[in-house]
Amino acid sequence: MNDTTKFRTTARKYLKARQDFLAIAEKTDWLFGNDNLVGRIGEFIAYQYLYNHDRQPKRPTSKTEKGFDLICDNGQTRVSVKTITAENKVGSTTIITEPWDELILITINEDIKIEKFGILTKEQFQKAIDIGHIKSKKPYARRTMLGPKGLISNVSSEIK
Repeated sequence: MNDTTKFRTTARKYLKARQDFLAIAEKTDWLFGNDNLVGRIGEFIAYQYLYNHDRQPKRPTSKTEKGFDLICDNGQTRVSVKTITAENKVGSTTIITEPWDELILITINEDIKIEKFGILTKEQFQKAIDIGHIKSKKPYARRTMLGPKGLISNVSSEIK
């Protein structure tokens, strides 16, 4: 098999897997979302975590709710989910935007497994701004937030 054939075959397999994912995803709230499939997978992981902790997660009615991805605690808590995979060499994702009450940050490693999973409350976020740990009120979610000197408490041992 020459390189062109190999690349074409790989591309088709990827597109087929994406098509299969979307066919299943559109039939369930657990994988509901927009065209950001990595984001949907992270939201699915967060949904499972919240569900397993009796937080009663639900999806917002819109696929693209500004600032948050899930609602839990009987509609009292808006949760923003950010996911960073190993293929993301920069180590950051989109800007953390309002409104949200909790932020869940997930990193996925090269073995396609959850590497780290952390939760940050709005109060913790504000405290980090107040003490100068965060310089911007709209920072990017970064892999380093889950590092040894990171901002977010790591609860990954609970979900692996």
